Amino acid sequence: MYKILWALSFTVLFAQYDYNLEDINPSSEFYGQNIGTSYFPNQVTIHYFGHYNWGTCTARFAQLNSLYDDLLSNGYNKVKLIGIGKDQHISSIGNWTSGNNASICSDASGNATWNQWNANQRDLYVLNHTGDVALYQNIGSGLPNNLDDLIIELISQIPDCDSSLTCGEAITCWDDGLLYPTTCGPENCDEPIDTCSQDVCEDGEFDNSNPCNPKECIDGQWVEIVIDCAESFGVPCEGGVYVAPPQGVCCSTCVQFGDMNQDQVINVIDIVQIVNVILSNEYNALADVNEDGSVNVVDIVVIVNVLLGLP
Repeated sequence: MYKILWALSFTVLFAQYDYNLEDINPSSEFYGQNIGTSYFPNQVTIHYFGHYNWGTCTARFAQLNSLYDDLLSNGYNKVKLIGIGKDQHISSIGNWTSGNNASICSDASGNATWNQWNANQRDLYVLNHTGDVALYQNIGSGLPNNLDDLIIELISQIPDCDSSLTCGEAITCWDDGLLYPTTCGPENCDEPIDTCSQDVCEDGEFDNSNPCNPKECIDGQWVEIVIDCAESFGVPCEGGVYVAPPQGVCCSTCVQFGDMNQDQVINVIDIVQIVNVILSNEYNALADVNEDGSVNVVDIVVIVNVLLGLP
């Protein structure tokens, strides 16, 4: 039986195609350590299920170990071979450890790993660097002719990055012109989330260049701050009019009728300015104290009465 399986999700596969077993081969570089698919991220992993006490199983593991050594000697280092037997055959473990340097594990009584993988004797699984099953085959009759080519092809698909890097969580603009969610960028195998732009910033920064559209840097991006201006929200200016703000100020100001110099005090100086408006035959909403649409002596009389305290 031979079949190639692609496009299964990494998360779902790792739930099934993983384990946590001790490497019991004294010749293995991982001897005494717990291993499994997830222990070798961003690598191709080869998993062989067999019985230590069967000659054919032993022969196939030796063949796999030889292929594994050839790959390593030719510089294909992102691959791991693991043989998984059963505790009930542990007395024959020497058949597999003798002359082999690949990792060997023994599934405990009940054989949970075998059951989880739905594995049979002499089943071979090859998983790509994302945990997808690239090959599943029973190799009782021998290894696939193109097994080494398949593994080399899978290794060539591994990105030049290290997903195990410890990185800061900060949106980062990388040299490739793309934004990444961590400070490691593509070196951590992160996928880009956007393109870089001049709007990239550091958290905590403020941009007040436009007072009506200030921005704060949050998660590496500028976020507009809403300015609640009374006039734009429809709040009436009782007893006065809204006056356009000076440069550098966003919201208009509610100024009392007659306060021509906007000093918050109505006095003779304001009257003089209203007279000037009348003489220049211009209109100024602040000078139109009685709100009749024109500026004249009546507006001056109203202000004088206010100053004198007259009704």
